[in-house]
Amino acid sequence: THNIPLLRDIVQEKRFRTGDITTKYLPEVYPEGFQGTVLTPNEQETVIAFAAALNVRKLARANQFLNQNKQRSTHVASFSKTYKFVSSLPVKEGERATEHAVEVSFVNGDANKAKVLIGGKTVDISGNLSLSLPVNSIEVNGEHITTQIVGKRAGEITVLYKGTPFKVKVLPEQAVKYLQYMKEKAKVDLSTVVLS
Repeated sequence: THNIPLLRDIVQEKRFRTGDITTKYLPEVYPEGFQGTVLTPNEQETVIAFAAALNVRKLARANQFLNQNKQRSTHVASFSKTYKFVSSLPVKEGERATEHAVEVSFVNGDANKAKVLIGGKTVDISGNLSLSLPVNSIEVNGEHITTQIVGKRAGEITVLYKGTPFKVKVLPEQAVKYLQYMKEKAKVDLSTVVLS
């Protein structure tokens, strides 16, 4: 197998691009080993924005009822609503994730154009936000991004960005105050187990 996140990081690294490499390149650039893609604050907002938009697309699609003519007077089109969430990206073990207030709405009810508001900053997302595509090619604030949906669970969507999977928590505003009572399940220590 290949370590795609490492290879991608090396190809984008400045020293590698200039050809300034030696046989000790990896220990020099990654003295503590490769820990995965490290996102800048702007990239973190980008990942949270498109993960939230994909999650809202999932929710809006689930709220659509076809061939139902009853109760049309109270029906609100699911792609015309504004969805509010609290979203967070994973951090290193033992650190608390920073939570961001996120508002997602679709521009003119178009399922492929989303406007995401993160802490006062607006992020425009356009492109095919289909949940069934193996690879999503989208534009975030005019910048082309290729991503992949790895997993969809309630309150969490895992997306592949720059070769690294990110589990983005996307929870309704109402659920946030109860998070203190819902402890994360600790990872099982398998260091003493021998698999044969």
